[in-house]
Amino acid sequence: MTQLDERDLTDVEQPKLPHGFRFRTADEAGPNAAVQAHLDAWAPSTYTEEAYQGVRRTAPYSGDLHILVEAPDGTIASATIT
Repeated sequence: MTQLDERDLTDVEQPKLPHGFRFRTADEAGPNAAVQAHLDAWAPSTYTEEAYQGVRRTAPYSGDLHILVEAPDGTIASATIT
């Protein structure tokens, strides 16, 4: 059995971040930030910048849809690939 779920995103509220936090794309933040976000979330991990560059070369990847949340101190607090 296959199920396809769809949702129109026009009725979704805009996300609100705590003061001082901001959204960044992986393209803006750079590969080091994207890799460090992965390592922080999935430690222990052997993920490397070289592996990330391999992901970037895949057809479905788009750096503007790889969203990071940067904390006031510059660390990445959250990341998702949409």
